[in-house]
Amino acid sequence: YISNEQANFRVLGENLNYSLYGTPNSTDSPGWIEFEKPDHYLPDESGINSSGCWVSHSWNELSNQFPGVQWRKNITVPVDMSDYEIVSTDLNVLFNASVRGSGDDNLGGVDVNNESRQISGEDQYGNGDFVTFFVMISDIDFNNPYIVAENKTTDLGIDSDGIESTIDDRLIIPYAEDVIITALNSAFEKDPTHSNFTLTLGIDIYCEDNWADDRDTFNYLYIKECNLTFEYERKIDKFTSISWNQVGNNISGENFRIENANLNFKYKIDQQWPTNLSPFSEIRILINDNPYSETIRLSSANLTFGEAK
Repeated sequence: YISNEQANFRVLGENLNYSLYGTPNSTDSPGWIEFEKPDHYLPDESGINSSGCWVSHSWNELSNQFPGVQWRKNITVPVDMSDYEIVSTDLNVLFNASVRGSGDDNLGGVDVNNESRQISGEDQYGNGDFVTFFVMISDIDFNNPYIVAENKTTDLGIDSDGIESTIDDRLIIPYAEDVIITALNSAFEKDPTHSNFTLTLGIDIYCEDNWADDRDTFNYLYIKECNLTFEYERKIDKFTSISWNQVGNNISGENFRIENANLNFKYKIDQQWPTNLSPFSEIRILINDNPYSETIRLSSANLTFGEAK
């Protein structure tokens, strides 16, 4: 654009962002579907309600010792992500839980380390009982999913909590930002249109056989809220260019010879040029589509107006 008698060029990579937020299958976050975890039993009960994705399970020496369930949502961004670079992410997923801790008969309690009542005699305690809440990112065919957030309980069910042991709203710990970016890039690369990926929420239950007649009761396990935001910028093609053209006045007459000509202008940039990213960017001058031999490297441009020489 032209203003104040100067031509202005802006070198911009379009900056966009994607945001998913809210309780799964609420009006803010529709489209979540439940799946059985591959090679696992489903828990006794599971689903999605107004509070989120939930599980309820009781194990009593049966085959459903390690149940798992997942909820997946396919997500589409409105651009071809091969033309963009993800520059930042933010993942915030909340869960809460309630299990049977202890009782007079110690039956139905979830067993963890540092219990108030030491397991002895017929003790088969190894790792104890626990729940893993996790988040994954994959392509929509669910190939090579990346775990990007995870929380494995350690004290859910401890006897000192009493009959009911609970965890109030807590964050599923996200992995480092570069891991989340790698997961998103991997999903977009596999997609034919480079614009789709799948977000998965999961709950795995591990019931260890600690007693001859062990029973583990998980009253409820919830993934309540899922918020994912990432920012992405358009990549600037290596040979991108822009130009201003000016048509000069005609020289009248039939027989003439140009003996002297001067071209001068002032130029500046508003910040130091990133030489390490683009060392050869320059200003070129063409007269009647013929390139002038001298060019001006942007790496040498100043922040104040100077004469082009």
